[in-house]
Amino acid sequence: MSYSPMGPHKDHRMVDRRKRGNWRGWPEPLAGEPSDVQAWSGDTRALVQELQVHQIELETQNEELRATHLDLERSREDYFDLYDLAPVGYLTLSERSLILELNLTAAALVGAVRDKLLRSPFTQLIHPEDQSLYYKKRKLLFEQGAPQIFELRLLTASGAVVWANVQTTLARDRAGEPVLRATLGNITERKKTEAALFHAQKLESLGVLAGGIAHDFNNLLTTMLGNIELCALDDSEGSQERHLGVARECVLRAAGLCRQLLTYAGGGRFHRTPVRLSDLVQSYLGFMKISLPKGVVIRLDLEPGLPEIEADAGQIEQALMNLVTNAAESCGPQGGTLQIRTRLRTFTPADQSAAVPGMPLEPGPCVVVEVEDTGAGMDPATLKKIFDPFFTTKFVGRGLGLAALQGIMQVNLGAVQVCSRPGQGTCFSLWFPVAPPVQPVEELPAAPMPRPEAPRPEAAIQGEGTVLVVDDEEQVRMVLTLFLRRQGFEVLEARDGEEGLAAYRQCGDRIRLVLMDVTMPRMGGAEAARKILEDFPQARIIFMSGYVQDSLEGLPDTGPMGGFLRKPFLHSEVVALVAHSLAQADP
Repeated sequence: MSYSPMGPHKDHRMVDRRKRGNWRGWPEPLAGEPSDVQAWSGDTRALVQELQVHQIELETQNEELRATHLDLERSREDYFDLYDLAPVGYLTLSERSLILELNLTAAALVGAVRDKLLRSPFTQLIHPEDQSLYYKKRKLLFEQGAPQIFELRLLTASGAVVWANVQTTLARDRAGEPVLRATLGNITERKKTEAALFHAQKLESLGVLAGGIAHDFNNLLTTMLGNIELCALDDSEGSQERHLGVARECVLRAAGLCRQLLTYAGGGRFHRTPVRLSDLVQSYLGFMKISLPKGVVIRLDLEPGLPEIEADAGQIEQALMNLVTNAAESCGPQGGTLQIRTRLRTFTPADQSAAVPGMPLEPGPCVVVEVEDTGAGMDPATLKKIFDPFFTTKFVGRGLGLAALQGIMQVNLGAVQVCSRPGQGTCFSLWFPVAPPVQPVEELPAAPMPRPEAPRPEAAIQGEGTVLVVDDEEQVRMVLTLFLRRQGFEVLEARDGEEGLAAYRQCGDRIRLVLMDVTMPRMGGAEAARKILEDFPQARIIFMSGYVQDSLEGLPDTGPMGGFLRKPFLHSEVVALVAHSLAQADP
């Protein structure tokens, strides 16, 4: 009986034989059939051999599948280690900043569960003060395609703040839509270290500052005290006037040092007006030449027709004087050349990066003044310290020149660049933004509390009536009272704003003028003046202070302000300002 091994109909005995047979050898014969292998037909033997080959192939394939499965398991573990447990956080954000994917590290960074963060806005994790930075960088990324690197603060689920270094790139998902891929590195500890280092450097700087101030003030106080004692000991002709003149000069020098301190701190009173920088340098040239050694030559290269800037002219003159003085000292006894240039240039982001840190100037058109010398120059280590107060390469306690310069540029919304190399001189560049075009208006508002013109002795008058002096310092009130009584005024005194207000309400019908300190206990000068003007709109008030920053906020814009008296003041300044204010009240 023959079999058709590949046919659709198979003999059931053949099926049974396959079930019972040993597939690694010949099939076992059925009962009653010949056991001799030769009894099988050639087709049967071929079928058996073919099935054996298939069996071996299947087993080989099963081994390969098991090996592939193990490789996939290992790859999945490696992916988990590389992605989910990476030392940095990974994020994939949509164009609308929705979190499409993130790893466990990113979720742990903000103390949240990964599943709860998916499809939520990434911006809800950003500190409110840093969200504008994120939006700015995201806009640049999608517009320019260039990777963006920046630092921002993230808020954890518990409300804590963590610092992250963010690096973003642009990609596309499987549908071709743009997505943002970002890495988040935890730099909180680095920021804490930087803050501690900055605090230590600040304390060191304050120590140098305090030592320099003590050095300068002790010299001034020694001179003042010595000349005051000489006035009592020396009664020769003209001696008292001479000694008092020296003491007076020391007081003025001490006042100048205080003004430099205020400028360094970014405070003090300043008034920005339209300034033509080339004209200011030209007019100040004579004074600069007088103060320089004979071996130093100044050369000007001033561009004509430059647009105006808005700045405090007096502060710019001080900044130029500081630079010119330092440049002359850098040239040494052998002398040298100082080049002062003015130019119209565009302040670019590259210039912004090269400027001294902390400057408020934004990119745009600027007028630049450069002071370049042929002196010794500075190495990089010295350049890092030149803006520290009282830092010097010569001797301790030199001054606040460059520290004050930094404060001047900050309050005038400018920037400073410094370029120097040992043996090749130094160049300081001061950048000032171009003033916006003036819009024609029918009437310009008057500047608040303008300082009067320079005191003129002939402006003094023989006063009549009552002046109210309000100051918490008894010695200041005493000096002002003596000054005013010498001019014929009756004087009322008050120790603070509350007493001044009460005195004005009681005697307002005969008070012609008020001299009011700005900073006082209980009630300051601004609040007291506002209440006085509410009851007496025609009251005239002269404010006094040695330090004015924001303490005049809240003062009414209306009302006949009498001016501003800077402490310390001279007798002639007080008399001139009082005369000027009363002349405006009674033309």
